[in-house]
Amino acid sequence: MMKKSAIINNIIKNKVLFFPFILLFVLITGCAKPDILNISKNTSDIPQDTQGALQAADYCETAEDCAPNKCCHPDDTVNKEVAPDCETIFCDQSCQGPLDCGVGHIECNNNKCVIISN
Repeated sequence: MMKKSAIINNIIKNKVLFFPFILLFVLITGCAKPDILNISKNTSDIPQDTQGALQAADYCETAEDCAPNKCCHPDDTVNKEVAPDCETIFCDQSCQGPLDCGVGHIECNNNKCVIISN
């Protein structure tokens, strides 16, 4: 039985098999599932109304439906279903945005996520 390195060396030496081998490798790795790459191609993350139509990214029914639009120094709000994942993000401690340092808070006003000044 040949070792893997010997098999690969034989493929490289035999140019007739080398290029089809590379093509096969590219095709196999290019067909990876989107969830492996952490890519979402569906719209199930976006809230939908009762008829299934996509709603605005800032749609809400309560303030708990809303979240900041950016991890650091947010300047707007979005529905929490489309908000960025900030679990591993570290921000500086400067007060630059309307939510920083307790200057404002998030509310749901007329089914729209908004920032209200304190």
